[in-house]
Amino acid sequence: MVKRLAGGILVLYILVGVAYGGVSSYRDLIRLLPELPGWVAEKAEGVNVGGPQGKMITAARNYNKKGKQRLTATIIVGGSAMMAWAPFQGGMTVETPEILMKTASYKGLRTGINYNKKEKGGGIVVQLSPQNPTAAFVVGFEAMDYSEALKILDQFDVKGMASAVK
Repeated sequence: MVKRLAGGILVLYILVGVAYGGVSSYRDLIRLLPELPGWVAEKAEGVNVGGPQGKMITAARNYNKKGKQRLTATIIVGGSAMMAWAPFQGGMTVETPEILMKTASYKGLRTGINYNKKEKGGGIVVQLSPQNPTAAFVVGFEAMDYSEALKILDQFDVKGMASAVK
C-alpha cells in the first residue's frame, strides 16, 4: 500500500510541484503516527521527494483491527495535499442514499468527509494549515461509520501535525 502511495505521490509531484512548511523529512512526520489502543499498527513508512519544482513529504501507517476494520493514516506535505482537499474546496454537502460528502471543522481545522454508506468506508481529509493548503492529514477507513473514524482521529496529535508543517 505505502509503495503504491509513494509511486502515486511521485507522479503527482511531477505534475504539481509546490513548496512546503517547516518539515524537513518524512522522519519528522512518522513520529506523529502512534500506536493506537486496540489496533495492530504496521510499521510507518514515508518518502521525501525533491527537485527543481518543489518538495513533497509523505508519512503513512496502516492499522488493522479484528474483523474487517482497517485504517490508513497519511500525512502529506506538498502538492498532493491540495489534490486531496480539492473535492471539498467548494464547501458543498452532497448526500444520497449511497454517499455523504461534506465539509466540517475538526479541532478548528477545515475537514472534508467522504463516506460510502453501503460499504461503510471512506476518507477524512484534515487541512493542517489554513495559510498553507499544501499540508493535510488523510485517514482512509473501512468497515466503520465515519463518526467512529472521527473518534479514532482524536487519538492522533492533529494539532502537533499542524504545528510541524507551519
